[in-house]
Amino acid sequence: MTMADSTEGKPTDNAKGTNLGIAASRSPIGENKGWIRNLILYEDDQTDYDDSMFFTFRPNIVRQQLAATYEKIRVMGMSHQYSSFSHTENNVFTFEIYFNALMMMKERARRGKVEGDEQARNDLALISQEIEKSRRFLESLLLPYEEPSGTIGSEPPPVLVFLPGYFTVRARALNLTLNFTDCDPRGNIKELAINATFEEAPMARITMRDQLAAGTFRTWGI
Repeated sequence: MTMADSTEGKPTDNAKGTNLGIAASRSPIGENKGWIRNLILYEDDQTDYDDSMFFTFRPNIVRQQLAATYEKIRVMGMSHQYSSFSHTENNVFTFEIYFNALMMMKERARRGKVEGDEQARNDLALISQEIEKSRRFLESLLLPYEEPSGTIGSEPPPVLVFLPGYFTVRARALNLTLNFTDCDPRGNIKELAINATFEEAPMARITMRDQLAAGTFRTWGI
């Protein structure tokens, strides 16, 4: 998994703020396996950091949890309770984000994704740095961003999460579990698996008909 260049694959300014369908229909780099976009960095033209992270390895198992909540109305002497609909819980998605430096080098060499000499193409340290960069990107999604007027009232950034065939949603990161399984003697990460949980954070009411028509591929404005 690599971080995209700060401009590569980024929609033009006139595409910002349109809808999730347009954003997700773009294929930022090559064979698209999905991506996560930090909407705060995406809107910041002065940032020195990449606003998106693209999956090199498509998550194998994606868990989606959704529930309706009802309030119980208790009537004295009645044989049962009445259920009064309260709300529908936000979609919660859990999946694994996988990094393997050796597999990434082989894939990169096969597809010719790295421009430059052959040594750079097979540099384990370079791949490890990209893994660390992606790790920091994901970890930053759990921390508040700084606002021009200060940090009071700040919160972790909203993101767009796009997994082809599974879902396209505006969400917030809830938790990350990092499992480091291999590194070389110099400390370069060779294998890392991150279990990530995102909760959908829609900006418009979702109805039964919306779900029947588009599923979890949201199309309203971001």
